[in-house]
Amino acid sequence: MSALIIERKTPKLGQDAIPSFPTNLPMGIAAAAKIWSGAIVCLATTGANSGFLVQGQSATGLVCLGVAERTYDNTYSGNTAGGITMVPRQGVYLMNVGTGVDAIAATAVGQDCFIIDDNTVGLTNGGGARSRAGVVVAVDSGTPPFSQPTGVWVLMGITGSSSAYGEPLTPLLDVVHEADYATAVALAAYTAAGGVLTANANGALAAIDGITCAAGDRVLLTTGAAAADNGLYVITSLGGASAKFVFTRAFDWLSGASLPPAVEVAVNKGTLYGSTRWFCATSGAVTVDTTACNMYPEEVTQAATLVAGTVTLTNVPLLSATKSRVSYNRTTPNTTASTVIYSASTMTPGLVGTASVVFQAQIAAGTINAADISTLNVSISNR
Repeated sequence: MSALIIERKTPKLGQDAIPSFPTNLPMGIAAAAKIWSGAIVCLATTGANSGFLVQGQSATGLVCLGVAERTYDNTYSGNTAGGITMVPRQGVYLMNVGTGVDAIAATAVGQDCFIIDDNTVGLTNGGGARSRAGVVVAVDSGTPPFSQPTGVWVLMGITGSSSAYGEPLTPLLDVVHEADYATAVALAAYTAAGGVLTANANGALAAIDGITCAAGDRVLLTTGAAAADNGLYVITSLGGASAKFVFTRAFDWLSGASLPPAVEVAVNKGTLYGSTRWFCATSGAVTVDTTACNMYPEEVTQAATLVAGTVTLTNVPLLSATKSRVSYNRTTPNTTASTVIYSASTMTPGLVGTASVVFQAQIAAGTINAADISTLNVSISNR
């Protein structure tokens, strides 16, 4: 690859990371520097540009801060260092990758990579001539479960600082993954092997949480036959009368990859789980397809109608009977004159299918108002 001469649309993975010093503050651009949209942005710590931003390049003494969201041109006559400012955006970005000894394979996930130019990274530091770009998150082949052009996803940005910006800095690890929807019930029986789930029998894939599935959709599996099966997949086959459905691990959740503790997934759509955020409650780092990954929503709200003064909720994972919280608001009151309080009388922690919350309308402690058939919005919070 070569340095940019036009703007580049650089794909970004997931939601915006929480900005942290110094990348939440405008920073000055070096004199005579032009940083194209989509280019790698670095802080120079040595030489004439020390203390100012430059485009990514093969050089030492650079600290990678992220990517430019638009083009910044400080090459005009009379412009001085710092005359134009910008805010580099940290996160996980798809970069072009070097060749030969600088080719990056999937076995490099979790390792550092190095800046070759403002849109290309490589496996080596060029014999000590290059600066660190970030951490390899995934290698994108351009074929399912990948949907972007070939390249490498790199975690760029910092969450710490040093007096000279030249010491090793802590990489940003707060990446939020995304799913189109999440499973609210168990899938049809399947066989798991090498990051691929294949249905045991032919048949079309049923709707998931009220959403009609499409090939290429990203699904958060929360109801795996084994807890290690849970996590992110891409639907690679919908199945049918003469075909089985197939799920393949998403590129940011590959089989064998190591994920940080409490890894999070934002779910965008769904009748019950739409616009929710989930986290893995397993202690410590997770090795995909090996470590049990019990996924819990931070908070879910659902409508529940009392029958004879009580209702049992079973389709929301409950992390703890003592630490999880249950609250409500009554939306359609019916017979409530005698009800003194609505309360969760019994909370059984577990995942979907094993967790349950018994909600009651009570006249007094332990006494149910059987005449109450109100509808409530019940919120369950696991964080």
